[in-house]
Amino acid sequence: AAALVALVVFLSSFAGAKKFAMKDGYQIKAFNELIALGLANCAGAFNGAVPTQIGLSRMGIAHQAGIKSQLGANILVAAVVAGITAVFSKDLYNVPKCALNCIIVNGASHLTEFEEVVELWKLAKNPKYNWKCRMDVVVWITGFACTLYFGAFQGILIAVVLSLCLILYQVVNPEVTELGFKASTDHHTHAPDDRARKWINCTSKDAVVEDGILVYRIEGPLFYANVESMQEWLDEREVQYEEEVGVTYQGIILSAAAVSFVDTTAIRVLEDMIKSYAARGIMFFIANGYGSAGRMFTDNLEALEELAVKPDFKKQVQNSSTIDDFVQLIKDHACKISKRKSLVIRCKSRTYDTENPEK
Repeated sequence: AAALVALVVFLSSFAGAKKFAMKDGYQIKAFNELIALGLANCAGAFNGAVPTQIGLSRMGIAHQAGIKSQLGANILVAAVVAGITAVFSKDLYNVPKCALNCIIVNGASHLTEFEEVVELWKLAKNPKYNWKCRMDVVVWITGFACTLYFGAFQGILIAVVLSLCLILYQVVNPEVTELGFKASTDHHTHAPDDRARKWINCTSKDAVVEDGILVYRIEGPLFYANVESMQEWLDEREVQYEEEVGVTYQGIILSAAAVSFVDTTAIRVLEDMIKSYAARGIMFFIANGYGSAGRMFTDNLEALEELAVKPDFKKQVQNSSTIDDFVQLIKDHACKISKRKSLVIRCKSRTYDTENPEK
């Protein structure tokens, strides 16, 4: 119970402080707020005080009155309230409660953000975004309804728990998107010296998919809880492509531009995937890695990426980093293999003609 009270006190206090910080254009630190509330409650506990927290309505009234400092918002207000209560308590006793409620409502009116739900509703109706990006309006409506029904503390707590559950679901089930390049109006080809192409969702009307090459992006961290779902998605795409075209992919490229974190379990799964693809003659590369995740990919997987290419292409693997680099590598590698196969066929044909001159 004590932990729940501490959590609710901090959430409600920080939410109010953050609201006015955003409105007035200054920054607050959650850790400093936590320490301040903790010390205040520790001091109050030795004197039998109720839990210390921010007064949302009083804070709204102070902001409306133009108070800018901690001295005015706390010490001065406390002194004024104590003095008026001591001197005019008999007169205040006869003030109707409805008048006091009007003061509280007027002070708390600045805490409402009904214009925010309008923007969230517009975002929710936008078909360009997936449903995971459009759930903010659900969190807002849930928090608003629960605040009206259960109270401010319970409403904030329910909204926070719902938001955390949605974040957890998005992390465990990240969006995996097949990519195509945004082609120019005059050509779809790309020379090595050309400017890097823009890679977009392949469902876009101006997206062009590279023949025989699967380029995809995973939007989120890659770790033990979601790496298998990515692997299943790749297997489905490979089977679908083979059924439609009749051949397998020449290469697969993972764009890691949105991967901020990768753990050792995901690295081990990627190692097995690269080895499996290499055994089937499919090249697998990771492009656009950055930060610690990019270093993990380079240190653990670059040597394995070279297994599926000919020895004279290993240097090109080491020098490649973008999607366009690896696409060009796959094309060059496939072209060289086809030339060797053509040369072998011609050599076999000449041998057959020599052995059978009459034919």
